[in-house]
Amino acid sequence: MTDLKVEAVRWLHDDQNSPDLIAAELDGERYELRKIEVFRDGRVQGVDRIREIEGSTLLADQPWPSFDSIVKDPNESFVAHPMSAVEFDDLWQQSQKNHPTLIPVESSKE
Repeated sequence: MTDLKVEAVRWLHDDQNSPDLIAAELDGERYELRKIEVFRDGRVQGVDRIREIEGSTLLADQPWPSFDSIVKDPNESFVAHPMSAVEFDDLWQQSQKNHPTLIPVESSKE
């Protein structure tokens, strides 16, 4: 479990329906284990390998981009955002409270 890492990015955009902050708990190969998206309207959505939000927040099927690739984003639309494991866990708890749209991943693949 020591290979787990938390990383976050701010997404600079004008789309009210897209998250402004995306944070992920990553395994040693940089695959997402848990992901949190924070929206301007205060919504906090979190998914993991067990639960996802239908039609919305999903875990990526590719490794999380490296810090260097985020910093070198040619569109400058993503900015690395420092986040501790404690901050991630606090947001995770917030994302899991009263979230009626969470569905088991197994049933979403049928």
